[in-house]
Amino acid sequence: MKNAKVLLVALAMAGGCTSGDNMKRAEEQQAEHRQDAVEQRTELAQKQQEDQQDLNREVAKDQQDVQGDAPVEQQQERAEIQQEAAEDRQDLNAKQGKERKALEQDLAEQNAKDSENVSEAQAKVEKKRSEIASDTREELSKLDQRTEKIESKLNSGNADDRSAAATVLASVPKQHRAIEADLEALDTVRAENLNRARSELKKRLSALDDTLDKAESKL
Repeated sequence: MKNAKVLLVALAMAGGCTSGDNMKRAEEQQAEHRQDAVEQRTELAQKQQEDQQDLNREVAKDQQDVQGDAPVEQQQERAEIQQEAAEDRQDLNAKQGKERKALEQDLAEQNAKDSENVSEAQAKVEKKRSEIASDTREELSKLDQRTEKIESKLNSGNADDRSAAATVLASVPKQHRAIEADLEALDTVRAENLNRARSELKKRLSALDDTLDKAESKL
């Protein structure tokens, strides 16, 4: 059982190229898009800040241009500049608000799509995990039934043959426990390693089947 746990822990930690790649790829894309979202928000904030600064510079330049005019004209022109600047700032704020809203909507849609992709990939992984466990238990149940039939034959026949068969069957409980341990640890196996886990389980089932063949041949 100890060896079985070591095996499954190794599979849980190791990397591999299997059907679990879809799950890994979906998670990586989600992480990349989240990082992109941070960068896009930063870029938009910088752009909008620069637009505000440009507007302020234009207003300052317009106010400077009226310095040489008569006092009454300066007062009137400055009032007009301030009024126009207020309207420009209002328009700019509205425009920037729409830009932020549009960006957040796009990011929300992308995030929802990524979450859906991850969920779909996860569902496929869990379905495969369940199928591996179900198939293994079904095969193990058949081997257990076969073991019982062989054991029932130990009550009759040549004593030496029965003894030889019993000696071979002595390893069956250990093999059975190893398979059960692998099944219990299956939930810890990473998605990309499920094919390897299934392969290892098949090897253990095959080894148990060979043991039963050998015991049966003694009778």
